[in-house]
Amino acid sequence: GNFAFAEGPFEAPVGPRAYLACVSRTGYEPAVRDWLNAFARHLEGAGLSGKVGADTRRGDFSAWEVTKRIPLSLLTTFVAYSLLDRSRAKIDRFAWNVDQATTAAVTALVQDTAYPGATTALTTAGGSVQMAPGAVAAAVRRTLARDSVVFVYHARLDPPRFDRAEFNGNGWFTRVHYDPDQLWSGWLAECVETMTLAPARTDLAFAQYAQYLGWNGIERAVPPLPGTHVYHFRANPHLLSSFVPDARGVMVVTDAHLERAHDLSAWTIRPLGHGRHLVRAHDLAAWFADPSGPDPAVLAAARQDFGRMILTVDDIAAHPAPAN
Repeated sequence: GNFAFAEGPFEAPVGPRAYLACVSRTGYEPAVRDWLNAFARHLEGAGLSGKVGADTRRGDFSAWEVTKRIPLSLLTTFVAYSLLDRSRAKIDRFAWNVDQATTAAVTALVQDTAYPGATTALTTAGGSVQMAPGAVAAAVRRTLARDSVVFVYHARLDPPRFDRAEFNGNGWFTRVHYDPDQLWSGWLAECVETMTLAPARTDLAFAQYAQYLGWNGIERAVPPLPGTHVYHFRANPHLLSSFVPDARGVMVVTDAHLERAHDLSAWTIRPLGHGRHLVRAHDLAAWFADPSGPDPAVLAAARQDFGRMILTVDDIAAHPAPAN
């Protein structure tokens, strides 16, 4: 496939001049030989020479096991970054399409979230590669140049701890953080740090409990969206800087969002510069202390406050995507 081999330094007993690539599963022998040949050509293309071999020892990647020990729904940060070329958002909807400075800041944050005892891995549709935490940022930037979706995991089994970041097409980013030694307020602080990392290049950001499925996790979350779906935003990225999927307890929004609001006098609004604002509920516990979501009365009041900020199917019809 198009998997970008993430080159060293790796924590593997293969020597200081070796390069290691891992596959999560193998098929019949000819396919394995084809894969090894492709890996050899990749190394030769980089000006290297030597031997390619195989080691069938099972990799020790904690993420698959730790997910059995943590809640299915975790507090998640959702961010939609501004696009480099919005006119190509529909044509190249699977490309990352975010400027280099913002990409560098986000990949550095993901790299720095590693912690003692964790196993770190980069995953794409082509497979997973374990690596030293210090190699993450550069490896993600290389891989985003050729892969539509990139995941980074930091995971530890004992005591269980889990971080998952997902880079997706058109600047969609999510980060899940789980540390049983923290209260929900600690998890939320991690979310806000991520949401406010690059305000000048953020179209929309929010935090909520969701299954760790990237932006698609919203579809299975409580409460459900009021009449729209994630695919409405996927197909209309130009609307993200003016509309929100739903009211949430913490959000980063633009001036255009606030112009549509009905009445946010019951909310705390902190300017972030660049026409961006951090909007927070006064009672954060009502939104985040219970993973099942806010009380229906709290949500209904928030939706009333947000008003025309919340996207409807009529808004989509009234604001079609610009012609390419």
